[in-house]
Amino acid sequence: MFITLRGSRRAYNNSTRKSNPFSINALSFFTQQELGNYPHGDTISNYLKNVTESDISDLTQKMTNRLIRMKALDKYRLNGYLLVAVDGTHQVTFKERHCKHCLTQNKNGIITYYHSLLELKIVTETGLVLSLCTEFIENESENVSKQDCELNAFYRVSSRLKEIFPKLKICLLMDSLYMSQQLFSICKDYNWKYIINFKRGSMPSKFAEFEELKILEPENKHFRRKGNISQTFHFVNKIEHESHYFDVVECEEKKKTSNGEIKRKYFVWATNFNITKENVANIGNKGGRLRWKIENEGFNFQKNSGFNLEHLYSKTLDTEKIYYLLMQVAHTIFQLMTFGNLVGNLIEVYGSIKHFAECLRDDFRHCSKVDLAFSITIKVQIRLDSS
Repeated sequence: MFITLRGSRRAYNNSTRKSNPFSINALSFFTQQELGNYPHGDTISNYLKNVTESDISDLTQKMTNRLIRMKALDKYRLNGYLLVAVDGTHQVTFKERHCKHCLTQNKNGIITYYHSLLELKIVTETGLVLSLCTEFIENESENVSKQDCELNAFYRVSSRLKEIFPKLKICLLMDSLYMSQQLFSICKDYNWKYIINFKRGSMPSKFAEFEELKILEPENKHFRRKGNISQTFHFVNKIEHESHYFDVVECEEKKKTSNGEIKRKYFVWATNFNITKENVANIGNKGGRLRWKIENEGFNFQKNSGFNLEHLYSKTLDTEKIYYLLMQVAHTIFQLMTFGNLVGNLIEVYGSIKHFAECLRDDFRHCSKVDLAFSITIKVQIRLDSS
């Protein structure tokens, strides 16, 4: 359902289960079971009620860990560290309370009930985004004095991430919400790096200190021009906060458009990388600026391109979580196909990702057992694009 971008159980039932008996051949082949009928979506959903969250999250992590161990992701490292973006998103939203674990939002007297989650995803320049860990954000009961939140979810998941990947060199890409002594301590204890969007409101006194030191240290400056884009970097080393030290990088970017207009962008990051003139542009451009990949190539793709992340796949909360985690498994497989060399340039060959998914769906509906048996005799090695 997810890999072929159907977006709902009903759409998948209509396009696969009811359309062609050959679909049973494919499913029988992949499951190694003789099936008389194609399972209904309700049957699958009932089965998933007996599957635990850890069953699927373990699968996701093993898939990503396999790619890490075979060094398929080494080309995307920054100074030896894999970039892991951290961000939260709404999963499903309701007008009325769905369960006792619902989070609530009161806007202009209108209460919205929703479920949220925190994702930690490996991100790359090419747009490849792989789920590393998921933590669901939910209240313990209906009448809690303080709701669960992204920060608490990260504090919970960080220890689990370290346990699962004890030796992995991680650089966290985070927004200003995470600028805190507790985050600095976690990264120090776990030997993790971080690059955090640094805003004036995050730590006002430290931001003011950065601005003062920037004037006093004019030599900590780097200018870079590439095509019609020019960048001016300023940096300050070792700003102290409660026994922790971090460096600050500022980037002022100007881009000249074809009509002569100048577009400006401004970024500030805090990091525990040691910043120098030689590495400041790399840390900013190939580190800090990749955090948005989790939003665009991660959440937005899964919301708007057929995975339908915000769709309610099950009215049962635990089963809805399983559907979400299965979506992450499917997204990894889908990306291996679309970012790999299996089909060459996907857009040139198929015209669009949507048409590619339609072709997959047609193959699944019309392939014979002979076709399937022949397909597994062909050895394939997927190479990921690094351009």
